[in-house]
Amino acid sequence: MPLAALRRVSLTRPLTQRIHRAVSRRARNLAPPLTIDRRHLYILPTPAGWFLAAILVVLLLGATHYSNSLAFALTFWLAAIVLVSMHRAHANVLHLVLTSVSAEPVFADQPLGWVLAFENRSRRARHALWIGWMHDDTQDIMHYFPGRKSSGRQHKTNHSHLAFIKQARVRRGRMTCPAVRIESRWPLGLFRVWTELHPISDVLVYPARRGNANLNPTGAHNKNGQSQSRCGSGEFIGHRSYVPGDSLRQIDWKVSARRDELLVRELAEYRAPRLVFSFETLNAPDTETRLSQLALWVDAAASAGLEYSLRLPNAEFGPASDAVHRQDCLKALALYG
Repeated sequence: MPLAALRRVSLTRPLTQRIHRAVSRRARNLAPPLTIDRRHLYILPTPAGWFLAAILVVLLLGATHYSNSLAFALTFWLAAIVLVSMHRAHANVLHLVLTSVSAEPVFADQPLGWVLAFENRSRRARHALWIGWMHDDTQDIMHYFPGRKSSGRQHKTNHSHLAFIKQARVRRGRMTCPAVRIESRWPLGLFRVWTELHPISDVLVYPARRGNANLNPTGAHNKNGQSQSRCGSGEFIGHRSYVPGDSLRQIDWKVSARRDELLVRELAEYRAPRLVFSFETLNAPDTETRLSQLALWVDAAASAGLEYSLRLPNAEFGPASDAVHRQDCLKALALYG
């Protein structure tokens, strides 16, 4: 039976469910780093472990009934293997350190990816670690964390090992990191060792980029396009007197030779339309629809390099077109209300 199926079977048992509720009540809500200690590490036999325990009981009864030395030896040898397996399974997770939890802001129509950094400060390698969310067994990736190496005179080097977990269901606003479960059934799959961590970490989720009106780069929404007379690279419109500070390349030397003053070529340069995105002027049935439309416009305008402003009932941003302005606008939309 696959590992995910075995995990689902164990979670359906009432006893295991009560144990999980008790573990959740004892979990620590702390900011990283978090060290897995003995008080917060739990172990139970797997279905294969219970089956082997039943076999050992039958072997012990048979060896006692028939006074068979070989049966006693086989029973105690298998029991010793079980005990060593339990000890190794427990040590495989013990003292592992969760050093940091981070995520990049995303839109609500995208999956949120969390990056969990672990540190193995033991010389013993950690094998077949399952890292995922509580009550979510969709991830089947097993992690291997090599042991710490020493070089020189007691010089210890620690390396971070990353685990990537996706969170499919997200909502607009500030999302906190869900409860993390670390589980291992190494080495023989007879025991299930797990712990539950509640790291304090959050990330912004912007509104989903949805709307009926797409952004028109030519300025279809509250455009204020205008032409300016300045020294640029546009169409020639005439001459003006030289002002200290003007570029020497703009001086028209042929015309200035017939005059008593220096004349500068004046060119018309078109300024890109300035867009104004207003929450109040949107014709939408609810707040979330308006925020999604504004998020779509802000992201499209920033990608096109256009100058834009964002007007909310409680704040106004811009006009600007840089990455910081985009981040400020999206943050305001994410935290609105």
